[in-house]
Formats: sequence, structure tokens, C-alpha cells
Amino acid sequence: MPINFSVNTNVGAMIALQQLTASNKALDKTQLNVTTGLKVNGPKDDPSTFAIAQNMRGDVGGMQAVRTALADGESTINVAISGAQQIADLLIEMKAKVVQANQAGLDSASRTALQNDFDNLRNQIITIVSTAQFNGKNLINVSSPTLSVLSTVQGSVISISAQMMDPTSLGINATDLSTSAAAATALQSINTAIQLSSDKLAAMGSAAKRI
Repeated sequence: MPINFSVNTNVGAMIALQQLTASNKALDKTQLNVTTGLKVNGPKDDPSTFAIAQNMRGDVGGMQAVRTALADGESTINVAISGAQQIADLLIEMKAKVVQANQAGLDSASRTALQNDFDNLRNQIITIVSTAQFNGKNLINVSSPTLSVLSTVQGSVISISAQMMDPTSLGINATDLSTSAAAATALQSINTAIQLSSDKLAAMGSAAKRI
């Protein structure tokens, strides 16, 4: 009479089945770890380690937010500095026009040409001031507010004051080269503007180093 074997009554088969089940569970866990890159994927795996990991993830998330804020602030100040440097270079060109206008006996046509060149350079400054912005923020525009940059997860900020670089703020919005006397006054104004631009650039440079 044939003997019927049952898995339920076969000890060897039961042990093999248990080992296969354990192996499958271990394989599933390993695959999950590989997929997520995490050793502990939930509180069931290791409650205390999971709790610690969650706190650390929170810290990392906060630091990443600060890093993003600092990067945005750095880009904003860098754009402003780039614009201010261009303005400083234009001021030097404008001084050259003013010095030429100070020549004794200069004819009217020459003065007109120098005035036109001066005005064109001044208009370039206006264009630079209006376009030197990043993410909607412009630190060399007369209407710019103070920029606050998040610097710690506790909420501390680095405050960066705007440095106005428009012709009115620099005192060259009404410069006239039509006469020798006007040109002499213009020379004082342009020298003051160059000094102001240098001071403003230094202030922005310090702010950039803080960030």
C-alpha cells in the first residue's frame, strides 16, 4: 500500500518552508533597503533608531532651507555688485568727458558733443540700475528695501541695506557741461560720485562676505 506524505506532517518539509519564508522576508527587506537607501525604513524595523533618524532628517531639512536662502541672497548681492562695478566704470568715463569740457576756449559744438556723450553714459547707468535684479530683488535701485537673508535654522537673518546707485543718488542727474563754470562744478560732482560708488561697492562687498 503506497505511503502518502503531507507537508503538514513532514518535519523536514516544514523546516525547509520556514527557512524559505525567512529568506523571502530577508530578501524583501534587503530590496527595500536598496531601493530607499535607508537601513531603517519604519518604526517597526527599529523604533529608537527610526525616531533618531526622523529628528536628523528634520535638522537636515532645516539646514537645506538655510542653504537655499543663503544661495539666493548671495546671487542677489552678486548681481548688485556686478551692476555697481559697471556703474563705477561708467563714472570714470564720464569724468573724462567732464575734464575735456574744462578746457579753456572750447567751442560750443565740442561742448554739445561732450554733453551728449555724458548724457548717454548717464542713461546707461539708469538702465543698469533698473535691470540689476535677481528674483525680483534689486539692491542698487532707489526703491529697494533692506534684504533679509535667513542665516540659521533658529530664524536669524543677515540684513543687507540697499546701496542706491542711480544718477540722482550719486548727484549727477543734472550735470551740465555747457560752460566752463558749469564744467568746473561738474568735476566736483563727478569726483563725489566716484567716491560714493566706491563706498557703496565696499559696503556690498562686506555684505557678500558675511553671506
